[in-house]
Amino acid sequence: MNRIEYSTAETQARIEAEGRLLILQGWVPQEAEEKLKEAVAGSEFYYYESEADEGENVPVMLRNNHFSKLFEPISKLFALPDYRELDLTPFFAPFFMLFFGFCLGDAGYGLLFIALGFIMYNRVPLKMRPFLSLAKYLGVATVVFGLISGTFFGMNLIDSGYTITDSSISMLRSEKVPADALSKLETIKGERFGTRKEYMDAVEKTAGAELITTHKTTILKSAEGDFSLLRSFRHLMQDSISMFYLAIIIGALQIIFGMVVKIINITIQRGFKHSLSTVGWVLLILTLIVFKGGAAAGIMDAEATKPVFLVFAGISGVLIFLLNNLSINIFFRLGSGVWDTYNIATSVFGDLLSYIRLFALGISSAILGFVFNDISSQFLSIPYVGWIFFVLLLVVGHGINIFMAALGGFIHPMRLTFVEFYKNAGFKGGGKEYKPFRINS
Repeated sequence: MNRIEYSTAETQARIEAEGRLLILQGWVPQEAEEKLKEAVAGSEFYYYESEADEGENVPVMLRNNHFSKLFEPISKLFALPDYRELDLTPFFAPFFMLFFGFCLGDAGYGLLFIALGFIMYNRVPLKMRPFLSLAKYLGVATVVFGLISGTFFGMNLIDSGYTITDSSISMLRSEKVPADALSKLETIKGERFGTRKEYMDAVEKTAGAELITTHKTTILKSAEGDFSLLRSFRHLMQDSISMFYLAIIIGALQIIFGMVVKIINITIQRGFKHSLSTVGWVLLILTLIVFKGGAAAGIMDAEATKPVFLVFAGISGVLIFLLNNLSINIFFRLGSGVWDTYNIATSVFGDLLSYIRLFALGISSAILGFVFNDISSQFLSIPYVGWIFFVLLLVVGHGINIFMAALGGFIHPMRLTFVEFYKNAGFKGGGKEYKPFRINS
């Protein structure tokens, strides 16, 4: 309220309160307690302070650092946390940024977001500046994933030409590639291969599959491409299959992280003993990933590590089936553990599949950008005015693609946050926002 409204309310309150007892109750943040005492010191009314009772619905005021605070509007779209539980904003913020970058997946689009954030920052009202700061962070994530997937304004940087040159042979020689393999590669020197697959197939056919197995990275780095700037890191760019698995891996990390947050949340609210079942599930999942995943990747010997695996699996079983709820009979605990096993097994698998949407959105954005590039380039064959249509279609086409990809980049990460992450983190919500009574300046 402004000062006029405040004075009016004060006058009316005096008239109405004459001969009556007026009781006001409110909440104040702990750090503002001393200021409140100073404000009411010497007043003609009695006041007292007390801590919140266990069952009271205390208002919530979020406290986050500069980075996490940018994501608070997203958090408030779903629900505020209960007063007695963790605010999940700082925990989902980094993941949301990564998800947005994955969905756009174009380094060129990311640079536009960053440029927009810097150019418009001092030209908008103060209330809008946090959104531009958020745009810069999201732009950085988009650039990173654009470089990982090898996409720049719809151009496929991975398949940007591969040619073995004299410098390529020198690099391979310095990396101890066998002389007989080098002599075989000399036969395809100077020949350009348009895609990574064509190049690797030609190398395998010429020098053998064993060379690919032992020197794959060096073979990719050594080839000259259409863009010399990319030579030092093009080998790090991942194809669509790898991006698919990356989406699953990121999803698994967020799910496990959410369960760890749930352990912390339960411990703060009710004590560590109430979180033992969740501890068991986290331990079991990590055990399966480390030992079974390591064996499948050839990093570990399955037979040699089997005793250690069984120990960790056994500890997990005890936590899940025998210590899930210490307040009930042990037979009920066994039943609860079986039911929990069914729910976890089905939900975790379904949750993981949900993260495939990141890959789907990213690749669809890249394909659409490539299509607009291809269609617009055909106008260049038209004399005199062709370049006008070329530029126009590029701007309009990529503008549509950016809008659609950015829209999906907000909606789907929000879905993954509010459904998959919040569920695995045990988020209850239901808090009401703290709105202090004050005079607006």
